[in-house]
Amino acid sequence: MTRTDAPEGQINRIYCNGNYVAQMDAIGPDDFNQTGGYSSFAAGDVFQFRAYNSLTGKEYLLCETTYE
Repeated sequence: MTRTDAPEGQINRIYCNGNYVAQMDAIGPDDFNQTGGYSSFAAGDVFQFRAYNSLTGKEYLLCETTYE
């Protein structure tokens, strides 16, 4: 997993069906970058919100939800 705009802090990513679609770094919501087409999401898609710890290089699952 690579760093983006944030020089420090956590990077949070959203996954849909196991694929990374968006991320928000620790600087704030204005730095939210959409990398996938939300119009392509369908009912039953599974989303995961993960936190990335840049100091340890590990990613942590925070929550998971299904798109209805």
